[in-house]
Amino acid sequence: MKFRNPKTGKVYDVKCNNCNESGFCADIECKNCPIETKTTRLCSDWVNANPHEAARLMGYEVIEDEEQKTDKDKPTRASILDEAKRCVCGQREQDYGKAEDNFSLIASLWEPYIRTRCVSDGADVCIMPEDVAMLMALLKIARICSGTGTQDSFVDLAGLCCMRRRDCRR
Repeated sequence: MKFRNPKTGKVYDVKCNNCNESGFCADIECKNCPIETKTTRLCSDWVNANPHEAARLMGYEVIEDEEQKTDKDKPTRASILDEAKRCVCGQREQDYGKAEDNFSLIASLWEPYIRTRCVSDGADVCIMPEDVAMLMALLKIARICSGTGTQDSFVDLAGLCCMRRRDCRR
C-alpha cells in the first residue's frame, strides 16, 4: 500500500520510517507522529491495518499497489452509471430533494450574482437548472483533470450529465 500527498504529489510507502517526512514511523517512542495510534503498536503496523483511515488523518490518498488491483476492482462504465443512479435517485434525493428543484434554486441565486458581478449593466442573465448541472459538471471535470478527482467525481459527473436542456423561459 502506498500513499500520495495530493498537495505535493509525493508518494510514500508505509515502510517509511521518518514521520516528519511521510507521516508514518516505525518507532513506538516517536513523539512527533501525527497518527498517534495510542497503542503499543508501531505506527506503520497501524497504518497497514487501517490504510484508508490513516490516509484520511494525514490528508493523503491511498494508492493501491498494482499487484493488489484486479480487473474486477476497476470501475466500469456500467458500475459508474449504476452508482450515479443510486446517488441521484436515492440518498441524495432524500437529503436534498429533486435535483431539478435544487438546481432551480441554485440558478435563481446565481443569476443576481452574475448580473451584478460579471456582466455589463442591463445585460440579461438567464440561468436554467440545466446550466447549473453543466457548470457543476465542468467543476468535476476540472478536478479530474487536476488529478484531485476521485471515483466519486466520475459518478457525480455521470449524474449531472443527465439533465435535459430546455429553452430559457423566465
